[in-house]
Amino acid sequence: MDNYDLIKQLVSLYDRSYPNRLNVLLSYVLLILMRIKTTKSLVGERTLKDQELEFDDGLFTFETVMRIRNTEIDIGQHLSLESLTELLTEAQMRFLYSKGIKEITADRQGLTVTNLQLAIISRARAREDILFEVGLEQITDNDADIAIKVTRMYDGTLVAKARMHLSLYDYRLNKTIALKKNIKDALNQ
Repeated sequence: MDNYDLIKQLVSLYDRSYPNRLNVLLSYVLLILMRIKTTKSLVGERTLKDQELEFDDGLFTFETVMRIRNTEIDIGQHLSLESLTELLTEAQMRFLYSKGIKEITADRQGLTVTNLQLAIISRARAREDILFEVGLEQITDNDADIAIKVTRMYDGTLVAKARMHLSLYDYRLNKTIALKKNIKDALNQ
């Protein structure tokens, strides 16, 4: 019996006994495990690359600075994982905008993140200015990988590194499609 089945049995036991806080907690744990199991089966436990996030400094062609707001910190007074992911997405969108790539075209197509690999090196606090350096790592006919390096502005210490796997999504057909020539040309500028 694996941990998944054990927790499932515990939740069913507490569901029959009495509702309490432990029941709610175990329900959340079960939900998380179900999502992990579903994600693993859908993705096949495939990672972007089975290696550390190592980037060449010459890779980065775009920079943007953002200040961490009070609403983006967690109870430990550090930048939360969810907020860091949002800031990475904002940096990615600014990068694409600088290349002249729209979020969604008139044909109802747009680049979307299909996989994110993230390594948090150190914690950032509220009101710190952080620098996002973005660059194109690789591009194929169907997708592209962009690399993002996050550092503190005042001392240059590394906060996080990320790799985003982008695919072109057609919202009318509801599926990913091959990258258009104009998008590949814009990314390669």
